[in-house]
Amino acid sequence: MNIGDFAEQLLAQGNTTPKLPQSSAPEFNPTESFLPTSLEDQAPDISQVSVPDDFVSSLLEDRTSEEQPPQQEQVKPSAPIQESELHTLLSEVKVLLQEVKVQLVEATTCGTIGTNQGGATTKEVEDPMKRILRNARKRKKASR
Repeated sequence: MNIGDFAEQLLAQGNTTPKLPQSSAPEFNPTESFLPTSLEDQAPDISQVSVPDDFVSSLLEDRTSEEQPPQQEQVKPSAPIQESELHTLLSEVKVLLQEVKVQLVEATTCGTIGTNQGGATTKEVEDPMKRILRNARKRKKASR
């Protein structure tokens, strides 16, 4: 029997709609819960709770401090620097810079500063015409 014969047989019987299996209604198996089912029974009543004012003010202090810009402290101008103090400061700076220079030389010598251990970051691209001309010159010299 082929498909065409089977289709004719179905049409002859008058069954144009396929019979679907009857499904039973889903059954609900409630699990026992320890929570009450009504929402009012679940949440405690907090309408009569009083909050102390000092607690509210402590919470709002952080908020008000963010809203207000910080006050700038006024710096009093210092007395002018004497020439002897200026020479002392300059000599201290010179000594400090010499120490920094020695440390930098040592660091670059041992390779902790100034070496690229990761390799080149960009690769220079050679002009293809220059490469072709260079190869042609090499071939010309080799053929002589």
